[in-house]
Amino acid sequence: FVQQRGISMEQNIQHIQESFMAPAIVGTWQKKQGYIPCRIFKNISYGHMGVTNSETVNRLFKGKIVYNPDTYQLFYDAKQKIESMNVQELYDLMDFVRDYHTYINRIEHMFNFLELVSSQ
Repeated sequence: FVQQRGISMEQNIQHIQESFMAPAIVGTWQKKQGYIPCRIFKNISYGHMGVTNSETVNRLFKGKIVYNPDTYQLFYDAKQKIESMNVQELYDLMDFVRDYHTYINRIEHMFNFLELVSSQ
């Protein structure tokens, strides 16, 4: 683990892409609240298998990511998955993020909602 601060967005993306794994770990309070960190979407969009200790995040991705509430075991589960996965699984996750979880998707949903409300 290497923590870096004050790096550019491009450097951040590069570091994530070059890393062996990029988990999105949540704390106890976040787990209880069902918090979904944006980090999971970024890591997948940068080309990493989704890895998390959050049941909520796992449900959002319909169980297609690596999930274990025990972060110690999560590392070993993720390592095994990364070393054996079919690359199409990763592409499918990346497509899911692109198609349903971008700022553009959210803005479109808001416009659709406003359109619906104003037509009533």
